[in-house]
Amino acid sequence: MQLRSTTLATLTAALALSTSAQAQNARWSVGTATPDAAVSTATSDAAFQLGALGLDYQFTASGELIESATSSARLTASIARVSNPSRAFDVDLHLGGYLRPGMYGYSAWGTPLKKLKASAYVGQGGTVDTKTFRYFTYACGTLTGRDALEGAKVAVYVPCPYDVQLGRGANNRNLNEGFSSKLLAKVTKQPNCGPWLTCVTQCGEMAGDLKGDTFYCAQETKSNPAVAYGVFEHALWLPDVGTDFVFVAGGQFVEHVDGTANLTGVIARKSDPAQRFAVDVACAGRVDPGDANYPPLGSPKKELQPTAYVELGGPIDTDTFHYYESVEGHLTGLESFSGALVHIMRDGPALQVGRGANDLNLKYGAAVWLMIDVIAQPTSGPTLSFQEMGDINLVLDTDCIECADKAERDPLFGQAAGGHAFYLPGIGTDFVWATPGQFTEKSDGTATLTGTIYRASHPTWLFDANVTFSGRVDPGAYGYAPAGSPKRELAPNAYVELGGPVDTNAWRYYQATSGRLTGAGALSGALIDLSRMGPAFQVGVGANGKNVKHGASGWLDVRVKTQPTTGICLPWCGLQGDINIDTAECP
Repeated sequence: MQLRSTTLATLTAALALSTSAQAQNARWSVGTATPDAAVSTATSDAAFQLGALGLDYQFTASGELIESATSSARLTASIARVSNPSRAFDVDLHLGGYLRPGMYGYSAWGTPLKKLKASAYVGQGGTVDTKTFRYFTYACGTLTGRDALEGAKVAVYVPCPYDVQLGRGANNRNLNEGFSSKLLAKVTKQPNCGPWLTCVTQCGEMAGDLKGDTFYCAQETKSNPAVAYGVFEHALWLPDVGTDFVFVAGGQFVEHVDGTANLTGVIARKSDPAQRFAVDVACAGRVDPGDANYPPLGSPKKELQPTAYVELGGPIDTDTFHYYESVEGHLTGLESFSGALVHIMRDGPALQVGRGANDLNLKYGAAVWLMIDVIAQPTSGPTLSFQEMGDINLVLDTDCIECADKAERDPLFGQAAGGHAFYLPGIGTDFVWATPGQFTEKSDGTATLTGTIYRASHPTWLFDANVTFSGRVDPGAYGYAPAGSPKRELAPNAYVELGGPVDTNAWRYYQATSGRLTGAGALSGALIDLSRMGPAFQVGVGANGKNVKHGASGWLDVRVKTQPTTGICLPWCGLQGDINIDTAECP
């Protein structure tokens, strides 16, 4: 069953974003613009600086900027103070008066806000060309208080003669695609209780990076008894089979700039972890506030208590939700459900995403009802039967932290030796974790693998491993899959083409690998640099190349920088290696 393909529209949209500063119809995730000392003298990485209200507000989950075909834009985000995270706001900022290069009046517009070092700009040796910036000449909106500031309202707007500038280097902190602007803020309503906010107009600024895809860690939703009906804790509700499925490995929800999204990972029953499925769901037909067909017919799906919604004084505003009208995918059986294939698709309202959209608590999340059909039964074990529709209820968070273990060879599908985490011929092919490693996939499209490894045959040979992966590419994104990928190392019958559980079209990749092994114990003093060799680092079910668990792998170039001080001599050159790990929820 082929559920996704790179369409001409996807390719066109991606090319437009990668080759042009014009980004209409684009949905950007917003993130922290970290100052780069090479090009900027800025010392703050704050997303919002609001004078007496606080100078250290940072983006938390769900930040997004949508540039629409109507030459307007909308910035929605959650921000909180670094020094006091309970002082938080939901941001809703509307932008208009769009100007881009080539439009009438563009060349006569005001001077851009230039705060990078002079050497960063073209004509002075740099790469930032302000003539490619695009602008919104007016912007206004509201900051709605959360947590300690619940009930507060702050009006914000961009004062004349300033405007919101967007483009490469436009955030005035680094060379990334970004945005920045001056800002005025005025408190219009005080918090229900807690700190009293100044009512006078405050001068401030906002700035951030713009990233094309939005990455979320998908997790089960636990009901909040104050706003929900009943007690639940699940990611997928599959009646007649199990109503307690949670993500145990690799849960990811990725939103692409072309209006599609993907949900992947491994779910298992809390009451019987051997009953598990690999999840692969494709979403399309995104609908945002302001679109002509907003909200989609039958939406929103409001299953919280009425007092949770703004109409009765609650914090949940369904007018901020966005939707996907097409939802279709499959669940591939693993372990006790091996051999099973279940088709799922939207049934009823569109998949909804936003704060409170998970229908079980007030957190940022997603939900949709499902129609469920069994395509193939498990080869052994329980028979699957679905008499009722199902449900997806997710909390969508930022960084996703999992434990990493060595990847053991599966005798049914594995073709090469396993039982290691790092395979370093010439140094040792049996490096395993001293304690579980940590694999963290971050909301900025990077990942890290850290921990201490040792040789099983020489326990005093240790390294502290610190590896970073970047350049993430997911199903549906332009450039998927990277050249030379996937790296298929399992037996052919492990893959879906021959009836197996491993679908390489659901894997994600990191195109850059950079890391270091720092010697400890008998290897104290050694330093080894690691980099990508061959296919991109791959993550997903069966991606470890040793078994059909959720995991990751990648070949390595290995370069010894310094030798151990203990007298052990490592080969200086010509070394290559491998990372092969299982990843799972930490105990």
